[in-house]
Amino acid sequence: MKKYCYYSLFSRIIKKQDIKRINFFVLVLKDGNKKLEKNLYSEFDNIVSPVNTCKENNLIILEYYTKGGQLFIEKKLLFAK
Repeated sequence: MKKYCYYSLFSRIIKKQDIKRINFFVLVLKDGNKKLEKNLYSEFDNIVSPVNTCKENNLIILEYYTKGGQLFIEKKLLFAK
C-alpha cells in the first residue's frame, strides 16, 4: 500500500495535470478482518499527512462478496484527508 500511495502522490503525471484529488480504492472481503480496515486507515493517514499539500486524498474501502454465484461490490467507508 505504501508504494501505491507514494507513487500516486508523487507521480509526474499528476503534477503535470495539476490534479487536486486522488482517490485510493482498496477491495476487501465483506465481514473480513476489521483490524485490517483500521490499520489501512491509520497507515493511509501516516502516509498522506506529511505530504498533503493542497490535494484532497481519499481512501475508499470496497467490500466484496458472492451470493448465488454473483459477485457483489459495495462501498463501505470513505476516509478523506
